[in-house]
Amino acid sequence: MKNKKFSFVVLAVALSLGLFATGCILSGQFIILYNFDENIESADDVLGRAHVDLTTDPTWEDHSDKIQGITDVKFEAKFVNNTGTEASGEVWISTVEYTTVAQVVAVGNATRILSGITVPASGSTDISFAESSEKIENLETVLDLLEGGDFWVYGIAADLPFDITITGLDSTDPDKLHARFLVTITAGP
Repeated sequence: MKNKKFSFVVLAVALSLGLFATGCILSGQFIILYNFDENIESADDVLGRAHVDLTTDPTWEDHSDKIQGITDVKFEAKFVNNTGTEASGEVWISTVEYTTVAQVVAVGNATRILSGITVPASGSTDISFAESSEKIENLETVLDLLEGGDFWVYGIAADLPFDITITGLDSTDPDKLHARFLVTITAGP
């Protein structure tokens, strides 16, 4: 009985060392929570945008030379409609900075990642991380775009005219004062 126990321990140690040597134990997923510095305010003639640079985040910096890919992205925000007409909010991203709504929505320029966010006239709609994951579009393209860690986020509405503000879910909580972006990266040996 003692011999079988010893053999099992030796086998477990050998398997663990094998996994460790191949890097399986060292791989993992890491989450970056990025807080925007300000609100995104957009109207049909004024494009609101925010620059996101994940490369300055400590988690990204710690794993930058070992990042295998971006595996998930989520968004948390309050969409405020500043007009008397219902709006359909959208979030777009691009690695290029654009200055007009027409440039963002032009084919091939930016990628829409969220749409169908109904915002009542002169009202607001909250989108949680969980809700954004249900509404995310073009996920594979988005994950590829984010691999460089440096991109632009644009907030617009589907129909003209519009006037929206993308802000945080809680104006009393400094961590939720502005919209937040959650990115999951996989890093390995």
